[in-house]
Amino acid sequence: MLVSVMGTYDNGKIRLDELPKGVSHAKVIVTLIQSSNDDDVSQAMQLSEKSFGEWNNDADAAYDSL
Repeated sequence: MLVSVMGTYDNGKIRLDELPKGVSHAKVIVTLIQSSNDDDVSQAMQLSEKSFGEWNNDADAAYDSL
């Protein structure tokens, strides 16, 4: 499952703008965006979702239990 949530990184901590529904524990991939430009943020979100699709495929199912 892929859930994207906006947030802010400050001095080693990440504060989420909202809590993801139905998720109490999960691994994360963090992409830092050093721009307040909404187009940059949107582009980063799209790239993250595209990358996840490339990682999440049936051929990699053997690695799920590691």
